[in-house]
Amino acid sequence: MDKEVLLDAILRSSINMAIVAVDTDYRIEYYNLIAEDVFGYKASDVIGKTVMQIHEIERVDPTRFFSAMQIVKDVGSYTYTFKRKVENQLVYFESRVTGIWDNKNNLVGYVVMFRDITERVEAQERLSQLAHYDPLTNIPNRMLFNDRLTHAMTHAKRQNKSLALLFIDLDRFKNINDTLGHEIGDLLLKETALRLKSCIRESDTVARMGGDEFTVILTNITMTEDASTVAAKIIKTLSDPFYLKCNECMVGASVGISLYPTDSTDGSTLLKYADLAMYKVKEKGRNDYQFYSAGMNKDALLRLRVENLIRNALDKEEFIVLYEPQVDINTGRLVGFETILRWKNPQYNISPAEYIPVAEETGLIEPIGKWMLREVCRQGKIWKDEGLPNIYLAVKMLPQQFKRKDIVEVVHEILTQTNYPPDSLDIALTENIITTNVSDTIKTFTALKRLGVHITIDDFGSGYSSLANMKRLPVNTIKINKHFVHNITTDTDYAALASAIIAFAHSLKLRVIAEGVKTLGQLEYLRSIKCDEVQGELFSFPVDADSIRAMLLDEIQFNVHK
Repeated sequence: MDKEVLLDAILRSSINMAIVAVDTDYRIEYYNLIAEDVFGYKASDVIGKTVMQIHEIERVDPTRFFSAMQIVKDVGSYTYTFKRKVENQLVYFESRVTGIWDNKNNLVGYVVMFRDITERVEAQERLSQLAHYDPLTNIPNRMLFNDRLTHAMTHAKRQNKSLALLFIDLDRFKNINDTLGHEIGDLLLKETALRLKSCIRESDTVARMGGDEFTVILTNITMTEDASTVAAKIIKTLSDPFYLKCNECMVGASVGISLYPTDSTDGSTLLKYADLAMYKVKEKGRNDYQFYSAGMNKDALLRLRVENLIRNALDKEEFIVLYEPQVDINTGRLVGFETILRWKNPQYNISPAEYIPVAEETGLIEPIGKWMLREVCRQGKIWKDEGLPNIYLAVKMLPQQFKRKDIVEVVHEILTQTNYPPDSLDIALTENIITTNVSDTIKTFTALKRLGVHITIDDFGSGYSSLANMKRLPVNTIKINKHFVHNITTDTDYAALASAIIAFAHSLKLRVIAEGVKTLGQLEYLRSIKCDEVQGELFSFPVDADSIRAMLLDEIQFNVHK
């Protein structure tokens, strides 16, 4: 068999590349079968014609094609990529141009090999998508956000412009995610991304940082009011109801804003400052925006210091429990104590208003709450073993503690370890617990009641619980919010509300305790509307365990008829 015929047969049919050979005048001398498929011309139609005469090849990219030829004269070969439609589908090709030299080293032509690299390109695009875009919302992720922020700052510096960075956190998202499930939560995040994109220009960037946190880069702003306008638009847009699989969901957003170059010229610092400003919004009540100010950084450092001190406080046994007497309003008999956590740090005087929010945000409230419950039960058992009068010890449990899946097991374990009688323990829970996931709340309440503990709804009147839910809950006591008590002798509306709460509780056969009693007038009014128990500075400030032991030994009885 002729070697040239054999070589031609191999090149025409076996190599999975389109191969075209041209002379130095760009006249086609060779054209294989794959080239026929790619370019749509038979070899018999193009052999002998120049590239310029073949319109389809010219449409590929003639400029790059001829440029490649010129480069080959100097370096021997050249590779470039291009894309074109083949049978109405976009196909990517890698083209390698190699010179053909005779035995005298004269350039006599070119071989051009075209390889389909569509799969490789699409795989690279998929990897790039995964690396730079959030898979749920299909908007830039943290990595791409950082790249775009760097680019935006570079451009702003070059053009002597400003930019704004918005840090956005959804309000009440966790409640929706926990109550309606992750599927609804994911739909909410997707819709949030779409709404955020509708609030900005194409030149701006919205990204998802993780969870329910988003960022927006606003480029080329001329004054701070530009950022304010967008922030207000975002808040309004996200405050509108979300309709997700027959569920109407309401969230809202807290937005923190930092400015380049006013606040910082460093990207990570700008992000931190916007985050700090967002947390200031959370502290003030949410669903608003706030610009960063220098004082926020000081506050953040203080919070970090408090967090570190809290972590050490448990190990160093710096927390103590104080006890506030609860008194029968008619007899003055001591019926129980509300237990109150205090922190005795040797260097700093840190109030509960400072450390409780930090403990909640960091999750440290759970080990602190567990320690307090164990300490109260331990102390209560000591008093019982000493034969002191039987009283209730009330422990207030914060929502974050109560929502633990193992909260019933935790309470049971502590009661067992300390051997403290369950019917002497009163667990107080704030009213707003009732408003989220009512069915699960009822199950947890019921399980706690089976242990034998008493349950009190604390701060009643400050939340949004429905009367129907209250009827379904296995509780023993309602505690009237102290704000009501402070105003019952000066404001007829508060007086009427307190009276209605007591009547409602008694209709459900529940006892009522009023906290924050300071004056005889408050005491007398509470007695007139049939309140059962009272507590407050009129009787005693919170005191330590030794003082309580003395009260119990003396079987103290408070004068409630002053």
